[in-house]
Amino acid sequence: MENSSLIKLVFCVFLFSSAVGNALTIKEAEEKANQVCAACHGKDGVNGVLPSYPIIAGQYSDYLNQALIDYKSGARKNCGNGRYCCNTH
Repeated sequence: MENSSLIKLVFCVFLFSSAVGNALTIKEAEEKANQVCAACHGKDGVNGVLPSYPIIAGQYSDYLNQALIDYKSGARKNCGNGRYCCNTH
């Protein structure tokens, strides 16, 4: 019985440490989005500084991630001036 309790404890510590690591990563990503993305697309991702800036609120994270990769590689060309979004990934 003691052995299974030890295994459960190690498993819980592992899960907790993974959750803390992900929370820090999410927090860092949120800070970056608030600084970089919000500069053009607005803090809510809906009300951009110019009406021509696309709404990014509600987009799937996989889509946004791939868009940034494509902008950076040059596979996607309509990145406005490209200086900001292409350097965020």
